[in-house]
Amino acid sequence: MDTLKKSNFELNQNIEGWVERYEELTNERVALAEQLELMEVTHNEERLKLEATRAQQTKLIDFLQCKTESQAPKKKKVLPLKFGLMYIDTYTRTM
Repeated sequence: MDTLKKSNFELNQNIEGWVERYEELTNERVALAEQLELMEVTHNEERLKLEATRAQQTKLIDFLQCKTESQAPKKKKVLPLKFGLMYIDTYTRTM
């Protein structure tokens, strides 16, 4: 009978240990889920800012290209290459 009580006591201690470990892991999982959610929100905000910046820069580039094209006549410049000539469009600025 004594060995049964001792065995039962050890099993109860093991169960309590595993329950505590389970609770610790559950709390850690919740904390990690919250951290992941915060990181996702931060990432989405940063991505939105970068997309807005890219759109603004693209709009500015297009504006400046249109402005440059309307001010300068196109000229073709000849560049010598290894196997022939290449023509590229260049813009000269007139004031």
